Amino acid sequence: MQAEQEQPHHEQRQTIGHIIGDFFKGFATTLKFKPFMKLCIATFLVFNGFILIAAFQSYVIIYYVFEGDQAAGSVFVGHSGLVQALSALVVIGIVTFLATKIGKRRAFYVSTGISMIGYVSKWFCYTPDNPWLVLIPAPLMAFGLAGLFTLMPSMVADVVDADELNTHERREGMYGSIFWWVVKLGQSAAILGGGILLVWTGFDVELGGDQTERAITLMRLCDALIPAAASAIAIWAIASYSITEEKAHDVRMQLEARRGAV
Repeated sequence: MQAEQEQPHHEQRQTIGHIIGDFFKGFATTLKFKPFMKLCIATFLVFNGFILIAAFQSYVIIYYVFEGDQAAGSVFVGHSGLVQALSALVVIGIVTFLATKIGKRRAFYVSTGISMIGYVSKWFCYTPDNPWLVLIPAPLMAFGLAGLFTLMPSMVADVVDADELNTHERREGMYGSIFWWVVKLGQSAAILGGGILLVWTGFDVELGGDQTERAITLMRLCDALIPAAASAIAIWAIASYSITEEKAHDVRMQLEARRGAV
């Protein structure tokens, strides 16, 4: 009788152990798949390059373009954000069209490249001589994140198909969870890093519009160059991404021939 009672507990322990073992095995297999890791690296760089300097844009506008006038500077910070948000809606359609015409990888090059132009142009457009120029980089920068999150989920789906073809296992949940974990982890680190970077520039809020020339210059350099450099590295990472449109289509055909359409 006692043996009969212990048997279910033994089987339960085996089942739980088996589930945990399968989880870590699937986790390791997912991380070993190079095309997926390149997508994660590119997403981390583009997204968190932007988040890292997100505070810099408003500080540069207020303390450089408007020389410490927070009321006037905040208005143009809002204008820039609104233009960027509205532009992102248009960018989604443009990037989707490009992805169907030239492929997702090339569409990523185009959208990320345009955003790099927007980031670098802030060095020239953020000027006290003409505050309205701060609106010019906004629609260009919108191509960065809007293009990224339009293309990457679809590219992750291609990775899932390729992995299934190789392993005979389908792991959408594992790939999706790791991808968004990387995004959230990077976002947290970038927010912290942005604060540290702002302190490093020598910015002192107590000085108001009397910031040192060195602090203003470093803030402007970080604001323009860090996201542009991160985006350039992301393009380099995706350049060796091996799942082309043709390969993704071929993988899909092989999967459907093997287990039918899903």
